[in-house]
Amino acid sequence: MAGLPPRFRTLFGRSVTIVEPVGDGFLLFAARGGNVQPKGTASTGDLSKHLAALGSPVALVMPAADRVNATLSVPASARRSLGSLLDGEVERLTPFKRGEVRLAYDLLEERDGKLRIRLYVVPRTRLEAAVRQFESAGGGAPALMLAGAEQVRAPSAFDFNGSPVTAQGRRGLFWPTMAALSILLALLSPLPKPYFELQDVSAEIDQLRGGVAAVQEARGALDRHRQLAERLQAVLAAEPDVPTLLEAVTMALPDDAWLTGFEVRPGRLTLEGFARDASGLLEKLEAMPGMTEVAFEAPVTRDPAGGGERFRIGAALETRGR
Repeated sequence: MAGLPPRFRTLFGRSVTIVEPVGDGFLLFAARGGNVQPKGTASTGDLSKHLAALGSPVALVMPAADRVNATLSVPASARRSLGSLLDGEVERLTPFKRGEVRLAYDLLEERDGKLRIRLYVVPRTRLEAAVRQFESAGGGAPALMLAGAEQVRAPSAFDFNGSPVTAQGRRGLFWPTMAALSILLALLSPLPKPYFELQDVSAEIDQLRGGVAAVQEARGALDRHRQLAERLQAVLAAEPDVPTLLEAVTMALPDDAWLTGFEVRPGRLTLEGFARDASGLLEKLEAMPGMTEVAFEAPVTRDPAGGGERFRIGAALETRGR
């Protein structure tokens, strides 16, 4: 693979160096094409030397003890308002306010009209402390802020900065890529090239066939997670089911209306978006069970670009008893 020209090498996904803070030091890993391999440890004094040897880009990982993980199954139509949905899930699933945390997430699969999402939540203070520890050790600014090494193996992932994780990949995609690359090379030039050695490619394929053992994750602080789970149960008992509520609202709205904001607070729902005729939305929302006091929270304005009407609607929610 090393003999391939850069424009072809990118088809196989770039290598990423993963750094995980542990105590006063760091664990090091190398990720490529969805495979993660341990590369030893580094201290504060020699981190920069190890990073120079492993290469860039560098991804800083939050330890499992410092983050909350949750797997969600939401209607596939929620893609249109995914940011608002995940913001609402933070306060439903954790004891934190949205402004106190940073989010990362993986889009795992879409099947039977449902989208499965893996959500990671980490307090801002802990994330900033990890970055300071990394930078003070000479690591510089990390290119990615990952929740865990599992993000490089997800079909589609976004880190704590909202950036797509570009090093991910599934081995099932490797062989079609190899076949397409072989055909492309044959069409471009039937003659051997000095940079393309079949023996090197074959050796690379043999290594990939063997696979790399997955890195053990979810270290430390089980008691802390248990206590957090008890606190989450108390929050869940009093809050509405956000994915179900979003699906119901989406079905209630006409086809010419769409949401740009979906905020759920205890006993209150706020919707923002555009519609061809916003005045007809109140009646449709009032007809939904468990929703009362539906009213515009701001004047309806016309959007010059899209031609629709911008609306902001608030409603009272009947929350479940504990």
